[in-house]
Amino acid sequence: MFNITLAQLNFTVGDIETNKKKILKVIEENKDVSHLIVFPELALSGYPPEDLLLQPHFWAECKKALEDIIAKSKNYDTVIAVGLPYYEFDLYNALVVIYKGEVLGIYKKHY
Repeated sequence: MFNITLAQLNFTVGDIETNKKKILKVIEENKDVSHLIVFPELALSGYPPEDLLLQPHFWAECKKALEDIIAKSKNYDTVIAVGLPYYEFDLYNALVVIYKGEVLGIYKKHY
């Protein structure tokens, strides 16, 4: 059987550190029962981030939090999918898929 956890939590807009801690807590709590844990759109930044997206330091904070989640994922045999604002030549609403310290893929939403 393949177990999936859909983590619908109350993420706070702009509070990246608290959102990261919530994400890591869910991962820790479900590591032994879930093969895949999926977090919502823009979970790391909170939704909707609106004007915060205009501030490059906000993207940098999101990237740092993502790097922390990637590093912690080395300890788990669980695929993790996290939504966040992601900058790569342009700003995207993205989903990053992580497994054992590696990024498996990045989906960038297009309108």
